[in-house]
Amino acid sequence: MAKRPTIGKDPFDLRLWAGPLDAVIPDLRRPSQEQPLTPAEEVEALKVRLAAQEAEIQALRAELARLKGGPPEPASGSRTPEPRWVTLRKLGKI
Repeated sequence: MAKRPTIGKDPFDLRLWAGPLDAVIPDLRRPSQEQPLTPAEEVEALKVRLAAQEAEIQALRAELARLKGGPPEPASGSRTPEPRWVTLRKLGKI
């Protein structure tokens, strides 16, 4: 019986090409080339991420209020309108 070069080797262990998933899922067998962040850089990255998430939450709340048919949330820093009875009282009609 002739010896074949594949005996004892798993052909599925070979990586012959890079697939589209390599861009999404890194190869865990390779060490990472990225340098770890310093604590100050990590805090800055977290602050940026938090600000982006807060903006997204506000947009989702406004969308939810619009879909429910309720009044939209007031923008930060804007005044809420007075009720009609307050305006009438100021005018002396009540």
